[in-house]
Amino acid sequence: MLAELSSLAEVNDRDGYAAGDALIQEAGRAAQRMASRCGGTACRHSGARLAIVVPDTHAEGAEALARELRLDLDGRSVAVTTGVAGWHHGESGADVLTRARLALVVHEIRPG
Repeated sequence: MLAELSSLAEVNDRDGYAAGDALIQEAGRAAQRMASRCGGTACRHSGARLAIVVPDTHAEGAEALARELRLDLDGRSVAVTTGVAGWHHGESGADVLTRARLALVVHEIRPG
């Protein structure tokens, strides 16, 4: 799964880079908590993107985890984009990441 903080640049512009850094750290902690429960791990994939690896999780479970992460970050006034892809026999990790990037779907999280 990939999770992208789509409006990170807006947060940086509006509230400063320290606020953007804090948002990335908070999202990273939330992603790691979620992944750890499933025997997985989370890491920063690029500037505003986190990668979450959850082995032995089927597509429906991964989609549920993506929804859970978006809800956990609810109220942060940031658009969160998620993309889920599962590994298929014969694929490389890069293949899976490419499919996850292509699957990114925008979900705007708004304050309650």
